[in-house]
Amino acid sequence: MASITILAVSSTAGAAPTTDDLSFSTSASATLTLSADALDTLFNISASQLSEVSPGTGEIIGYPGGYTQASFSLPGASLVYDDETKEIMGLSTSGGFRVEAGPVAGILVGGSFEVSGLAIDFSAQRVDGTIQGQSNGGTTVSYTGTIFNIPLMTYNPASWQSPTYSVQLNAITLDPQAMGAMTSSLGSLLGTLPIEGMPFNFGSMNVSIFDQTLDPPDTMLFTPPTLAVAVPEPGTWALMGLGLMGVVAVRRHHPQQVTRAHI
Repeated sequence: MASITILAVSSTAGAAPTTDDLSFSTSASATLTLSADALDTLFNISASQLSEVSPGTGEIIGYPGGYTQASFSLPGASLVYDDETKEIMGLSTSGGFRVEAGPVAGILVGGSFEVSGLAIDFSAQRVDGTIQGQSNGGTTVSYTGTIFNIPLMTYNPASWQSPTYSVQLNAITLDPQAMGAMTSSLGSLLGTLPIEGMPFNFGSMNVSIFDQTLDPPDTMLFTPPTLAVAVPEPGTWALMGLGLMGVVAVRRHHPQQVTRAHI
């Protein structure tokens, strides 16, 4: 993992973050893994093509319309911690992933979008970032805000022998506004449809933070983030949908209207 910028935030109200000269011994990265539900419900059904956005790297297995696995490794750009408690508060990353979809009769005009600049806020249990998209119908999308919400986080603490924190963000869900940005970018003709019972588990993120000074040796820099265990009510996400998921609804009622492109 490459060295990153370290930002210290004071508990004093209104204090601005200051750069801490610790990048020589601290590094971090995050890996976003898409769930099987996300692949099938959002991308395979529309024969979308997935790829990584540099400097991120991707491990993608399958083909448009038949992906079985997709994960993206995102190098850390900056790490934020509390100057007094030394608690890790957030991590921003570089790179991301790109989605391209062709037209699907009566459902999608087609288009593309990139998700990048993901920034994890551990205390707020969300991941912010940007979505830049363009539909084939001429709609331009530029969204900056919350991309994912995090129902649950777990972590494996670092030790002197293995000074790496591993924080797992489980069952992350798409924020409704991010859903809308993706829908507009791909030129959905269906709008937003509430599809009860549709899975909204987008996937997971695994964050690795190497945390050790060089002088004196074996001195830990930070304490792990405070992790909440509250989980949203089961019906909260089951009542949401987006145009892409409308593909599934249409496919169920009109299977002849949806085709898969096998390459």
